[in-house]
Amino acid sequence: VSDAELTQFAQVFQKMRMVNQEAQQKMVEAVEAEDFELQRFNEIHQAKMDPKQEAEITEEEEKKYKLVVAELESIQPKFQKRMEEVIKESDLSMERYQQLAMALRADQELQQRLQAIMQG
Repeated sequence: VSDAELTQFAQVFQKMRMVNQEAQQKMVEAVEAEDFELQRFNEIHQAKMDPKQEAEITEEEEKKYKLVVAELESIQPKFQKRMEEVIKESDLSMERYQQLAMALRADQELQQRLQAIMQG
């Protein structure tokens, strides 16, 4: 992996983080718009995702939960599309971006080079 390619990846990665932060903020707003406490929503959501876990949920919470999940599902494709656009605007293909992301998970030297670029 060349330094130029790693620099390109770093730029895309930082833009992706910004899109991701914005998405998380929108999700929090969606939860709060239903007068749901974020921590309680997360507890219910985790229980719903894990069949071994049971959560005591009131009817009111169940209604709110379904509304929030529907809103989150409508938000997600927009941010997915934005992330794809960030990659397309770079010189990296989607496939190459994913290859680099995978390589970075396994290669510590590559991680250190990326860190140096991002701090430089």
